[in-house]
Amino acid sequence: CLSHGHMSLNAVKYPSVWTLSRCCDPTRYGYTDCRDYIYDAHSAYLTTEEMDAAVAAIEAMCTP
Repeated sequence: CLSHGHMSLNAVKYPSVWTLSRCCDPTRYGYTDCRDYIYDAHSAYLTTEEMDAAVAAIEAMCTP
């Protein structure tokens, strides 16, 4: 469980192209928004505060 938590923390701290594409264009991948994707992918391993911070940081990386 610790390794999954570590992977989730790294996934949201250093988002990959995979994560950015799902947050910046979520409807293309079946999500309503970035929050929907982050919660779906990482809620088992991150706290609500960590996920909320990740959503804000990742959405800021998306170009309008």
